[in-house]
Amino acid sequence: MESALDQIKLLASTANETTKRGLLITLRQIADSLEDSNDTIHRFGYLHLQTAAVKVGFDLQLFRLLCSAQGPLSLEEMAQSTKAELLFISAVKEVDSTHYAANTITKNLCEPVSEAGISHCFETVGPQFQTIPAFFKASGYKNPNDEVRTVFQEAWKTADHAFAWFGTHPENLRYFNDYMALRREPQVSWLGVYPVPAEAKGSTPERALYVNIGGGIGHQCAQFKDRYPDIPGRVILQDLAHSIEKALQTPGVENLVHNFFDPQPIKGAKFYFIRGVLHNHPDHKVRQLLENTKAAMGPDSVLLIDEMVLPESGVNSYAAAMDLTMMAAFASMERTEAQWRKILKDVGLELKMTYNYNPPDEFINGATHMALAHNVMIRSLNAIYLQAPHIQPGEQPAFLRFAEVWHKSVEHHHKTEEDIFFPIIEEMSGQKGIMEVNAQQHNAFQSGLEAFIAYLRQCLAREAQFDGKYLVRILDGFAQVMCERLADEITTFVDFRNRGEKLKGYHARLVAEAQKVQQLGLLDDVMFMMANHDVDFEDGIHDFPPVPAVIAWGQRNVVWWAHYDWWAFAPCDRSGKMRPLDLPSE
Repeated sequence: MESALDQIKLLASTANETTKRGLLITLRQIADSLEDSNDTIHRFGYLHLQTAAVKVGFDLQLFRLLCSAQGPLSLEEMAQSTKAELLFISAVKEVDSTHYAANTITKNLCEPVSEAGISHCFETVGPQFQTIPAFFKASGYKNPNDEVRTVFQEAWKTADHAFAWFGTHPENLRYFNDYMALRREPQVSWLGVYPVPAEAKGSTPERALYVNIGGGIGHQCAQFKDRYPDIPGRVILQDLAHSIEKALQTPGVENLVHNFFDPQPIKGAKFYFIRGVLHNHPDHKVRQLLENTKAAMGPDSVLLIDEMVLPESGVNSYAAAMDLTMMAAFASMERTEAQWRKILKDVGLELKMTYNYNPPDEFINGATHMALAHNVMIRSLNAIYLQAPHIQPGEQPAFLRFAEVWHKSVEHHHKTEEDIFFPIIEEMSGQKGIMEVNAQQHNAFQSGLEAFIAYLRQCLAREAQFDGKYLVRILDGFAQVMCERLADEITTFVDFRNRGEKLKGYHARLVAEAQKVQQLGLLDDVMFMMANHDVDFEDGIHDFPPVPAVIAWGQRNVVWWAHYDWWAFAPCDRSGKMRPLDLPSE
């Protein structure tokens, strides 16, 4: 028994997020299967008490106190800080009979999204849950279809729609707005998958670029503006007056009071964006909203709907809970893809594309950043290889400089890995030699790199006559091995996630340490990356290299011209678009 539990604990400590989800579901199923009737009574019967106790903890700021403490706290210290007599502590781990310390649940409850979400559920949704049995008993267990005759109205003794009711209950509205803003953070966003720059090409300053319909207090507009500050066009937030009154004052964002069941006043926008709105309304109201939006759309307008899509079977507990909550509060539902397609077809719209997005963890982010850097090396290597045999005498100096910067980029990349990245990974993982294989792989093509740069320098010093075919033969000696090793390295970085907490935060540390020592030349190193990164790769979702927008503009519009003859051999033009290489026809 102990051995089995130890194995489960080990798995939990090293598992990635997907494995953890599966393990959590399995363990809960096992726990449920072990219950007798008394266990089941206590589990369901006291759920309200657990939530109430957590809410008291928020009010006392108890969880923040425990999370910020340097060690276990005594009951006396906790009572003194909270000014309360603690009769129950449901989410702290007892160290001994008189001291308490934060555990994983406590730390979860310290996060702003937890306080906002649980407070919203307790204060606003909880009374509805209490009313559900009586409401459906009285209605003969019929599915509600009138958005102002739902469990919500019965629970709160109001004739108002839920969103109108929020206007006179500011505390409930605050919890709701905070939870909606925090529950999907900026990195968990449609902006990570949808090709905004490509779709918005040709946008003008006077045209509405992005209209966020029912956008609350404007977090989505702020994220859009932050992500794409240089795309011209108006960014507009629309919502009811009580939300617009509290809206963020984001530079470049227009805050407009608008009821989306009225005609859409902004005509011909490029993007109309609706996030987490349609699931709050029954089908007939969704059709009304969509009709209003459709009537305002221009020939190239795009309607972006950011909503949950239920699977046809195997709905998880969270999605099922949301579906029932929407039914109780709004006579609405979460919808399957078939249901979304039907409701769009009903108003003459067609679903063109669906995008799934999930939070990319730091291991995926790290591997992605590494892959983009490797792509630059390989893309430019191909350009050198293909053009070398066809270089004319007058082009040789510039071509040699382009090839020299390629070598400098590769050497700099590998030196940074060996001197900074690999040692940090060894230290954080506690496993000496974990990156030894990768370091040895570098050695596999080092002699070829040395021969390559030696020949370039001889040609630049006019100690040897340039021969493009000879340069290709040097590349043939190591290029394939090098590309294979670069690909292997990406798999290594993805596999870091299997080491669990030990490597948590590794990518941020690598970047910080590299920035302390990197001496990248703006005239060659940074410009080289920009000249060899395809901005349309994967529909243009990657901001690479990761430099501020003002520096990127300066590189393309000013720095480029310092060595424009070098970049004539790059596979991308000044804007970062792939272009055909200047090769003789067959």
